[in-house]
Amino acid sequence: IFFRPWCCMITRFVRACAVGGRPLLQSCTGRWYSAPAQTDFFALLKCDPRFDLNEKELTRALWQLQKEYHPDKLVGKSEEAAAEAEEMSTRINTAYQTLRNPHTRAMYLLQRAGVDCSATVLDMDFLEDMMEAMEALRQLKARASASDDTRAQAMQALQTLGDRNEQELEEIMQELRAAFNGDDFQTAQVLTAKLKFLINIREHVKEGLMGSDYVSTTRN
Repeated sequence: IFFRPWCCMITRFVRACAVGGRPLLQSCTGRWYSAPAQTDFFALLKCDPRFDLNEKELTRALWQLQKEYHPDKLVGKSEEAAAEAEEMSTRINTAYQTLRNPHTRAMYLLQRAGVDCSATVLDMDFLEDMMEAMEALRQLKARASASDDTRAQAMQALQTLGDRNEQELEEIMQELRAAFNGDDFQTAQVLTAKLKFLINIREHVKEGLMGSDYVSTTRN
């Protein structure tokens, strides 16, 4: 019953990875957008173009740039200068949101390397595992919202599924670090597509556990 919709979702994801050879990036709200070609996000935030970034250093760079382009420093400036500062502030925030997220960071690195993500092909075993995981999540979330004795079991099963997904995420992240460090963009392309699915499962698990008195130990 659920095979066809998930196949459609997978097809949409793979095709949405790129438009005209330029991959789209997805914001935290789920909106797809194209990164400005005229601005290198790594250079803008003064960090090396690599997948394994130090998030604290990235945040520190954001704060420093925000201070530099703070509205208070535009008092008495021309409208043109204010407009340029506003545009730069937008670029800075877009760069930060892109690089702080592992998936969009990987997509951006692939874009810089000229990789066409629309050609990404995932193996059927992985796709079948993802469909099975999503169907299990659907059933567990329905049971977890019930008020009968099965709720506690469902919550525990959700947590177990989430923990297993976190292990797979960590493995993918390690493989991505190695792939990008070795300039193996073909491998990184496949791993990046898999990363998106695993992050999606993570969010569904959180949604299922949220709002309950069950204490989740899954990493954020």
